[in-house]
Amino acid sequence: MSVEMMSIYGFITISIIFIMFIILMFEWVRAHIAFVSVVFILLLIGVLSPMEAISGFINQSVITVGALFVIITAIQRTSVVETLTSMISRSADNESKSTMKIMAIVSAMSSFLNNIPLVLLITPIVKKWSIAKNSYPSKFLISVSYAAILGGMCTLIGTSTNLLIHSMLVQNGYEGFSMFELALVGVPSAIAVILYMSIYGYRRLPEIHHEEKELPTQVKKLTMSGKEILIYVLFFSMLLSVSLQWISMAHGAMITCILFLILRVITIKEAFRSIPWPLLSIIGSALGIAVALEKSGAALMMTETFILPLSEYGPFPLLVAIYILASVVTEMITNNAAAALVFPIALYMTEQLGFNVEPYAIAIAIAASASFLTPFGYQTNLIVYEEGKYRFVDFMKAGLPVKIIVMCTTLYLIPLFWPLI
Repeated sequence: MSVEMMSIYGFITISIIFIMFIILMFEWVRAHIAFVSVVFILLLIGVLSPMEAISGFINQSVITVGALFVIITAIQRTSVVETLTSMISRSADNESKSTMKIMAIVSAMSSFLNNIPLVLLITPIVKKWSIAKNSYPSKFLISVSYAAILGGMCTLIGTSTNLLIHSMLVQNGYEGFSMFELALVGVPSAIAVILYMSIYGYRRLPEIHHEEKELPTQVKKLTMSGKEILIYVLFFSMLLSVSLQWISMAHGAMITCILFLILRVITIKEAFRSIPWPLLSIIGSALGIAVALEKSGAALMMTETFILPLSEYGPFPLLVAIYILASVVTEMITNNAAAALVFPIALYMTEQLGFNVEPYAIAIAIAASASFLTPFGYQTNLIVYEEGKYRFVDFMKAGLPVKIIVMCTTLYLIPLFWPLI
């Protein structure tokens, strides 16, 4: 593709994505329809090839999330749900203290556990608890997702985005992150957001009525304690293996899901019904859009427009520009896709200018995970978006202050702990 054609296709791609966000903001069509339609349009106009258009739908991220929903459906039928519900039920009666306790529990757990299965497990528990209290699940579920995102920022294994940036650093001859290095930025950001959400932020969340549902009608409660123990052993073995990086999340989820089916912990019919197909179509489409942003030259256009001019003013303006670019891109596509897209730009710029690459890598890791404005940039947001019956604008109202808090905290702390030059 020539430079001129890339410029044209880049502008068209950005325009299509912008129109999609307008459509989603006003909720003219369902989210999964909008995302799939954008991929189809990009295919029709030649930005994406047929293989590139479908590549996102057969990506391991889509398969992983589908498998995790099957696994969590089985776990929801065990006594662990009642145990965790009891823990949360001991929260204070008012929404402020309840929000603080829930976010503290979830963020601490997500520092060491993969946040997708964690949110899948916690979401129905918080729904059940809030309905039992005659409250609204929508007053808490966004906070659950935000807490999982924030906790994931605190350790190397907290989220796959951190591991991705770490591996890209190592591949380019750098040391990469230590286990708790990101906590220097992640922990203060998490504390600041939890305080904000528990003092004022929860007031910005909508009150959406939910019908109380114990479990899906097609799923029967488990009664055999032996089978419950088997479920726990398989599930925590998966989490341990993934956390220690013995296997990938995709392999762990698929192996566990297959074992659940073989051992008849869950039937094929129940498994099929537990999978949220619209959610998977959004994830698959977002991955295709990420390919279009890079291939069309849209990412290059954003670099030339925002990054290059600021780099002339020194290392800190470049840090701000890199953070903002990753922060904006992650709201349009998935967090990992945003990190993979922006890191090569930061690496090239820092090496050319003689800056230290590590603080810029940390900024990308935090910014790519800090997807609070839309339901689509982070998979935990998508989970609570569906379960909480939120609107697109609900995330914008709740997420803008959170995004600003994390950005200001990160950009203030990075130069204190990591030299920019």
